[in-house]
Amino acid sequence: MPRYPTVPAVMIGWFRRDESYAGLGLGEALLFDTIKTVAEAPIGAHAIFADAIDAKAAASYAAFGFTPLPDRPHTLYLPIATAQRLLSGETS
Repeated sequence: MPRYPTVPAVMIGWFRRDESYAGLGLGEALLFDTIKTVAEAPIGAHAIFADAIDAKAAASYAAFGFTPLPDRPHTLYLPIATAQRLLSGETS
């Protein structure tokens, strides 16, 4: 965004769950709750950013609609407007 070099955003931290709980959807539930919390918060952020630890984590964020930055594929973002549309059930 060259015209807007400083756009407010929220950076979310890494999610981790114990391996014994793998496959139960807890990571997805945590991410969904985080997206919902940020999208509904009365703050002036325009996007949610995440730094994925590896390609598998980046793919998980991408499955939720996050887009990787062209020069940093493990850094992904989700515009707040997109998150709000997804949460409201809109498909386009």
